[in-house]
Amino acid sequence: MGDFMKGRAISALIFFALFLNGQAAMAGEPDECRKFLSKMQYERALLECKKAADQGHASAQYYLGVMYDKGKGVTRDDKEAAKWYRKAADQGHASAQRYLEAMQRQ
Repeated sequence: MGDFMKGRAISALIFFALFLNGQAAMAGEPDECRKFLSKMQYERALLECKKAADQGHASAQYYLGVMYDKGKGVTRDDKEAAKWYRKAADQGHASAQRYLEAMQRQ
């Protein structure tokens, strides 16, 4: 293989690696979580929200709290809702803080 072809092969491998890395970074983003929630595709929303929440995204943690609080795609569970609201609230998520305060008053 000539130097030109080796260079092209290496460039292609680098591009492919960067592409895959970008695709992995997109998985579990809060936007995907919100997108599936808005479409009421709760099974997929749960997967996407869980991935993003486990990566520390406060908005995804909040959405998981809402799902458990309202029983959207999961069995309603106040303890699980409070857990996710708390994680988001600890990061300064205002809506999660309000929901958590409301739950504690009940």
